[in-house]
Amino acid sequence: MMTDEPSLIGAITIPGTMRAARVAREFVAEIVQPGVAALSDLVLCVSELVTNAVVHTKSGVRGYVKIQVTETEKEIRLDVTDEGGTSSVPHLASVGAGGRGLRILDSITTAWGVRPAGPGTTVWCTLPR
Repeated sequence: MMTDEPSLIGAITIPGTMRAARVAREFVAEIVQPGVAALSDLVLCVSELVTNAVVHTKSGVRGYVKIQVTETEKEIRLDVTDEGGTSSVPHLASVGAGGRGLRILDSITTAWGVRPAGPGTTVWCTLPR
C-alpha cells in the first residue's frame, strides 16, 4: 500500500561517460512498474538530466552521476546528482539557445528544482503517477 511518504524505487551510481544517458534510461525503464503513465516522460527526463551532468560538470571527467527514483501514491520523483565543478546553477536556456533539456523538463513535469549536494548539484523533478 502506497502512502504520501516517499518510498525508494531504486538508486544507481553510474560513470559519467557518453553512454551514461542510455544506462540511465534502461535503469529507469527497468525499475518503474509497467503501466505507470509517466514512464516515458520519466525516461526522457533522466536522459536529459544525466546528459547535462556529463556535459556540464565534473561528472563527465572521470566522474559519476547518481540517480534516485522515489514514489508516493500521487507522484514519482527523480533526483540526478552530479559532481559539481561548474560556476552556474542549472537554469532554463534562452529561447533559441542550444541546450533545451531543462525546457523539456519544465514542460512535462509537475515541478522541478535544484539543490546543492556536497560539491555537486542535484536536479530533481516530479511527475504524476
